[in-house]
Amino acid sequence: MFLRIPPLLFIFSLIFMYLTPVYYPFKLSPLVSLFFLTLGIIIAISSLSLFIKNKANISPLDLNNTTYLIDTGIYRYTRNPMYLSLLLILIAYFFYLENLLSFWGILFYYFMTTHFQIKKEEKHLLKQFGNQYQAYMHKVGRWI
Repeated sequence: MFLRIPPLLFIFSLIFMYLTPVYYPFKLSPLVSLFFLTLGIIIAISSLSLFIKNKANISPLDLNNTTYLIDTGIYRYTRNPMYLSLLLILIAYFFYLENLLSFWGILFYYFMTTHFQIKKEEKHLLKQFGNQYQAYMHKVGRWI
């Protein structure tokens, strides 16, 4: 069940990144971290507002209640903006920590979310929305 909850994967990744020993430090401007954090927050707000506006199911655990396919706004550029926003926040944290080893937390989140959540959602959405979702998949990338 843990593997199907991207916010928990995100939190686990944050903790992992924080606890990763600093063996390969690097130095960048704090503005780099702030840029990715801001971008992640903007994408999160944009995607959540579309779900709220369309009264769409937001739960990653309750796919059977998905009744509406959102393909406007930020969803014209990414099929998974909520997960992308969390990924961008992890990238911001990576730059904030200035620890090359903490990049493993980003990779963990990316691969686990893709494999254990997104692919299951895609399979469900293909079954539910058929050709409409198939066309959307060809037009818009999974992450970007």
